[in-house]
Amino acid sequence: MLKLFELWIRHPDLTRRQALDRYTDEYAPMLAESLGLDVLRYVGNFGVPAREAAPYDGIDEYWLDAESLESLPGAGDARARQRSFVGANQFMLAEPIVHVDHARHHRGIKSMFLLTRRPEMTRDESMAYWRERHVPLVMQTLGAHLVRYTTNVGLPTNLNGWPGECSPYDGIAELWLDLDVHGMYAFVGEAASTLLPDERAFLGTYRVMLAEEQVHRGHADDPLPQ
Repeated sequence: MLKLFELWIRHPDLTRRQALDRYTDEYAPMLAESLGLDVLRYVGNFGVPAREAAPYDGIDEYWLDAESLESLPGAGDARARQRSFVGANQFMLAEPIVHVDHARHHRGIKSMFLLTRRPEMTRDESMAYWRERHVPLVMQTLGAHLVRYTTNVGLPTNLNGWPGECSPYDGIAELWLDLDVHGMYAFVGEAASTLLPDERAFLGTYRVMLAEEQVHRGHADDPLPQ
């Protein structure tokens, strides 16, 4: 199982609303129809303006039942249509692990943490700390409030013609909770005194993106592919 993230920023001539309308009404249905059977699930996440602008207008996710990207078919007309609303995009191949999944859609905002490691740590050292020490702490601290929780470690790949190219982030954490934007900030604020010191032990920085999630292939209440 592999997971492909596509992080995109809208065309500079479009408002956020215009870009998301084109995505939802034109692009996503065409792309979902053209994807091959190796794509088990396809989800779009739209950045929600909160205390500051989201780092990306959208992050698309594709769960791939494949050992490599070679079996992922081209999307043809859908990709050409994408250029009508996307100004820039970048890809990240990742190894996903699902830690919590109650097999139902959350009723609120999804939070995505785009992570980079501490500069004095190797990727393996930082990611091992994340998986072995920080993940259990998150699960213990957030407890029953977690509807779903996954970690995705970026993999070296060849998406732009450069073999072994580094991913744009070392990892992406995803948390689904039944909270709106204000509730998310309040809840995470309460947990910060426990989680932040541990995050500083293995992270150099991270960017937070609160997102509205749309499921375009698969069903919102289906368990996540593992």
